Amino acid sequence: MKTDDLPGLYIHVPFCREKCRYCDFFSVPVSGQLEQWKEALLREAGQHHDFAPQFGSLYLGGGTPSTLPLDALGEITGCMRELYEFREDAEVTIEINPEDVSGDYIDGLIDLGFNRLSLGVQSFRDEDLLLLGRGHDAARAENALEICLESGIDNVSIDLIYAICYQSPKNWQYNLGRALSFQPQHISCYELTFKENTELYEMYRNGEVLSPPEETQRDMFIDASRTLTENGYWHYEVSSYSLGEKRMSRHNSIYWKHFPYLGLGPSAHSFDGRMRWWNCSCLDEYINSAGAEKGGLEELSFGALEMEEIFLGLRTAEGIDLELAKRYLSDEKLIEVLIGYGLLNIEKGRLVPTRKGYLFSDYVATFFRPQA
Repeated sequence: MKTDDLPGLYIHVPFCREKCRYCDFFSVPVSGQLEQWKEALLREAGQHHDFAPQFGSLYLGGGTPSTLPLDALGEITGCMRELYEFREDAEVTIEINPEDVSGDYIDGLIDLGFNRLSLGVQSFRDEDLLLLGRGHDAARAENALEICLESGIDNVSIDLIYAICYQSPKNWQYNLGRALSFQPQHISCYELTFKENTELYEMYRNGEVLSPPEETQRDMFIDASRTLTENGYWHYEVSSYSLGEKRMSRHNSIYWKHFPYLGLGPSAHSFDGRMRWWNCSCLDEYINSAGAEKGGLEELSFGALEMEEIFLGLRTAEGIDLELAKRYLSDEKLIEVLIGYGLLNIEKGRLVPTRKGYLFSDYVATFFRPQA
């Protein structure tokens, strides 16, 4: 079995030094509860020791995992390796912020077994970073990226955000150009969205900031895809680009391919192939219950699973099985219509999205209907 066919293990670190204006992920300020959270996390991990015989990836996200000191990270990863079996070549990722990066810290992560770094750059322009409420400036982002790339880890990913308020296509091209000058092994490009219960949403609702026109946002998406693919990156998922197949995010691919995954920590989600459940989004409740207090649970029917497979597959270069697609279309002629509009192609018995199809993946998915 390939590593990316194995389940993945996700750990949600809920701590941040400050909340970014656009972020709606569950997080709380760094506090004295770190030890209590860690103890609850390890107790929860012990409750799921039989989830899978082997894992292919370990991913620490958040929040900001790099707020944790190395000794805490070592205790957590050590416990995971005692409780669970991992493939020898498992992908082990940690999300880090530029302001937390130093040579010694990255060396410490390497010693702990991390072999993939996900750096939250977001932009190489100070104006963008200030608006987003990030804790670093452009110079710090570039310095942190240099340290990561020179560390010996040959799997460094960066996040970039486009369609930032008042951001022009020229400014977005600047960010892409700066990213390409460093040649990280992986780049994720996310469109800024205004999520409720965020500071930026309130600013948008009050007319303090504006979003670029939809046409401009689409142009930025196309510019990113064209620019990065022309420079050797593989556009393998709507927001994801890698320097070759080996540098795609194995862990995230588990979600897109509908493979099982176990999530530990407050607000973390899990999926065993049929059941999906998620932890409560409250640190105190999580600490008190060690993950027993669930935020929700659902059992997916066979049809619902196949519909999710279609929805997720239309967001990836792998696409979906052609026969599966036909079963959920009211009229097979729709395939030719969607191909005619330049949204899909047929390749090796699979229905795969084009670059334009990526842009309209949610729209394309509306043509597929659950079976009665």
